[in-house]
Amino acid sequence: MSDLENSQDTASLIPKTGPNLSLRLKCLIVLLAVLTIFSLVWPVYRAFLHIEINANESWNAFHADKAVRGEQLYPDADELVVNNYPPLSFLITGLFGRLLGDTILAGRLLSVFAIGMIGYGTIRTILILTGSRLAGWVGGLSFVASMGRFFSSYAGMNDPQLLAQGVMLLGFSHFLRAIANDRGLLLPSVIMVAAGFMKHNIVMLPIVAAIWLCWQRPRRFMPWLIQMLVVVGLGFAVCHMVYGPTFLQNMLSPRSKDWLRLKNAIGAFQWHAVGLVAWLYVGIARRKVLEVQLCNLLVIVGIALYHLQCIGDGVGDNCQFDMLIAVSIATGVAIAQAQYVLTRLRTAEQLCSGFVLALCMRLVALPNAEAIQLFVDPRFQNEITTRLEATTASVAAARAVPGDVYAPSYLCYYAGKKHTVDFFNLDQRIRVGSLPPDVVEQRIAAGRLVRIDFNPIFNWGNPVK
Repeated sequence: MSDLENSQDTASLIPKTGPNLSLRLKCLIVLLAVLTIFSLVWPVYRAFLHIEINANESWNAFHADKAVRGEQLYPDADELVVNNYPPLSFLITGLFGRLLGDTILAGRLLSVFAIGMIGYGTIRTILILTGSRLAGWVGGLSFVASMGRFFSSYAGMNDPQLLAQGVMLLGFSHFLRAIANDRGLLLPSVIMVAAGFMKHNIVMLPIVAAIWLCWQRPRRFMPWLIQMLVVVGLGFAVCHMVYGPTFLQNMLSPRSKDWLRLKNAIGAFQWHAVGLVAWLYVGIARRKVLEVQLCNLLVIVGIALYHLQCIGDGVGDNCQFDMLIAVSIATGVAIAQAQYVLTRLRTAEQLCSGFVLALCMRLVALPNAEAIQLFVDPRFQNEITTRLEATTASVAAARAVPGDVYAPSYLCYYAGKKHTVDFFNLDQRIRVGSLPPDVVEQRIAAGRLVRIDFNPIFNWGNPVK
């Protein structure tokens, strides 16, 4: 019988003493916290700018507004729009958007909030595993700083990915506590299922939860699995009753894949390098320790799922977020294990200090350009003004045209137009032959769509010339 099975509280598995918080280590933790806050300056500031971050923003906003108005959320097959996301995030964002009066801003603020939620979930998970507040804070700050620094294109963007991941991680942390106490598995499992109905590609934590439960509480596994299949089945049944057969049709919409993307996948590991190196050593040296075994499982499953998802066409940095969460948890556990590794060469305090310093150095290895430019570069401030003016002019051009327009959905959204063309999913359907290649041109020729001219610099992805 394992230590976990003998314990009612996983936090007792590791002595709470850990490395002493010397002045040097305290200063490094403060430095990490300052870098974390600085990494969020640009995503938070940008959230309030009337400039498109990514085409996903207006796509999500259109569907969120439909969800709260009770309109058809999952389009018919003959429409040029596809909704391949589950409905729960649209309802949450739409209700918050109705409160604020701007659904895209609401989604951006929820995204920023979700980063903090995941940071808290990371701290909580590490505390459950190790009982070390130091380890928890290092792991949580590592996630938030990495999110703001290396994945700023997603941080503060109107997209349900981070909100779903935050809910999933909170459910997972409660699930670990329930396994330790050998009771109360249903509620955290339902929370994880709810997260899956916000975004359907966040499967690392449910997979790890199932494997860990089967390993630690085998007699509980089959009853739990049956309960979860019932809960998931009920969720799909409710969606079918509310949204009709088009719900499943849209969820199963085609996406092309390219296995050659795997050769470029290795480049993403640079963003997780410090945590991965620490995990690799601790994961091998302390592989018999229960919480290290859980981290090994998290990181291995996270890396495998990252490679599996990155082959899909149109998949962005979000396919790394499960892996980032796993590495952040492993980072905290590595800190907690410092008193047991390399003790002949360094003290635990020295190892922790060196590790936190390495995290800080990685964050500043490449300048956080936008956050710095925002304060010191007048040209960047002028660029923001230019993009704001381009957005305003392009929205006005779209609004002036009667009927449906063929234009980026961000412009259509603020111009009060219908969401008539989903550019990405339209391309995917054309590739697999479910729509003719000239379907848009046919509708323009028939007068059902009007093509408008717009200034492409309204989008952050297009350079100002």
